[in-house]
Formats: sequence, C-alpha cells, structure tokens
Amino acid sequence: MDRPSLDALYAMVVDDALGTLAPRVQAGLAGLMVVAALWAALRPRVLPVLGFLSAAFVFARANHAFEGPVLVALTPGHGLVLADLAPVALLGLVVVRAFAVRSRPVSDGSHPAPAAREAPAGGYGDLHGALRVRLRPSPVAAAAVLRGPARHRARRGR
Repeated sequence: MDRPSLDALYAMVVDDALGTLAPRVQAGLAGLMVVAALWAALRPRVLPVLGFLSAAFVFARANHAFEGPVLVALTPGHGLVLADLAPVALLGLVVVRAFAVRSRPVSDGSHPAPAAREAPAGGYGDLHGALRVRLRPSPVAAAAVLRGPARHRARRGR
C-alpha cells in the first residue's frame, strides 16, 4: 500500500477520524450494529457474525455522539463510557446464543437427521423443495381426468 492509503487507514482505525461523522450517521451505525447483532444471534453462522463484528468495530470508532460520562478512567484523556460497552454487550449476546444453538440436540425426532437431507451422490439434490414445480396437465389430459361424482364412483370401483 502507498503512504497516503496507510495514513488514511491509520486515521480511521487508530485516530478518531470516524468520530467527526454527523450524529445522524453515528445513530445509523448504532442501529446497523444492533440489527447485525440480532441477525447474528438469530442465525449464528459465519457471515452474520462477521457482519456484526465489522459493524461493532466501525461503531466503536464512531460513537462520539453517544459518549456520556466516563465510567472507568484509563488515563486522564481516555476512559470507558457506556457507548464503548454496547458492542461488548451485544457480542456477549451473540456468543451466548451461538453456544445455545450449538448445544441443542441434533434431532428430537420431529425433523430428519442432517444426513437424511444431504444431496444424492449422483447429482444435484433439491434439499428444501426450491426446485419443485407444479405442472399442469395439457387440455387433452385434463379432459380425460374424471371429475365430480364420476371420479368418486371410479375410486370405489363402481
């Protein structure tokens, strides 16, 4: 990377370049972080968790509009505020939810085991019925299908 790109990256990550964003944008980032945390808590997979971590990182750097009183003073110029603890609390929610989902039993008998849902070895499998199509019969075939009372008589063998 060239020097200006490294300087910009350093300013964004280490300095407070994101703190100069408008309060509306910072509120939007807070909302994005909360939505990403809910998404990661409901579906604890790699993509939602990465989305939450990136949103939490950006919010942690751009939360100056939400900073209130200092809870813990680390140095005379730096300390922990409530806005700094929000990403950590949401991360705890995501981690607890991920462990709760992973510790559930694999199958309680109401759903097929994961091995039963795997694609057949010879080709593509339609695991969830996404490729299922209802075909309508042609007019000739539709005319040959018995309807109404005749259909019921044919079923009973009369």
